[in-house]
Amino acid sequence: MMGKKCQKNLRTAYTMVRNKPIISKAWFEESLKQGKVLDHKKYQFSYDAKIRQGLFKDMRFNIDKEYEGLKGNMVTKGDLSGLIEASGGQVFENVRSCDLYFSRTGKPSFEVPPHVKTITLQWVIDSIIEGKRQSTDKINFGSIEF
Repeated sequence: MMGKKCQKNLRTAYTMVRNKPIISKAWFEESLKQGKVLDHKKYQFSYDAKIRQGLFKDMRFNIDKEYEGLKGNMVTKGDLSGLIEASGGQVFENVRSCDLYFSRTGKPSFEVPPHVKTITLQWVIDSIIEGKRQSTDKINFGSIEF
């Protein structure tokens, strides 16, 4: 489905790395309108799950503590670890062994080594949904066109 917006959120990112279909809300609305369940395939967003599953290959992450995520939802360290590992990354307890450090605010809560970049959950979501690692210098928020 081209030219439609797909929400940039944790649920969408998890769906992509697990290679599950993402169906437009229009499918539900049109099915209700016609009074029958329509074939979902023409309402399905297309994406390459293999790219997302290996996106963070050879990358090492550190997650400081339970993490407060988007729109006030609580996203735990386990949630983040699962998403990173499903995308090919590894999670380490020692920040000195890592490439990337998760911060809820985008700023480290302690001094991190100079080689470690600080990122947020949105950086990971944007990277997965767009199918490429985002710059660690600028984090992009909003919706993406498919």
